Amino acid sequence: MKRVMLSRVWLAKIRKLLTGIFDRGNEQHKGNDCNGVISDHLKTIPLKPNRIPAWFYRGKDWSNKGEYDRAIKDYTEAIRIDPNYVNAFIGRGISWGEKGEYDRAVADFDAALRIDPDNQYAIRNRAATIPMKQIEG
Repeated sequence: MKRVMLSRVWLAKIRKLLTGIFDRGNEQHKGNDCNGVISDHLKTIPLKPNRIPAWFYRGKDWSNKGEYDRAIKDYTEAIRIDPNYVNAFIGRGISWGEKGEYDRAVADFDAALRIDPDNQYAIRNRAATIPMKQIEG
């Protein structure tokens, strides 16, 4: 019985730690402190690797820093964990577009629209990518 209680205490401490790191990361994200957020997500991800928002927001922050390959890797991991996570498809599509990989960008926006056909972010980003593909492609 005591062993179970210790496990619950330990789990509660881990949850509190993860929540604190994630909440602090969200505040830094709002303030555009990308380095702080990335640092916090680097702490969160090893503790709970299936926490999709950590992968998504770290990807978003890598993208904001212009680190598109790293962003794509994190968005891809979020999609691996949850293949219906629309925001990760949109974020990855934006990163592909920034790299000039317009076919991949459109494919990700299309994937997001298959999941959520009315998603305005996917619709707008897809619409903005098609002309870029035609101009530069």
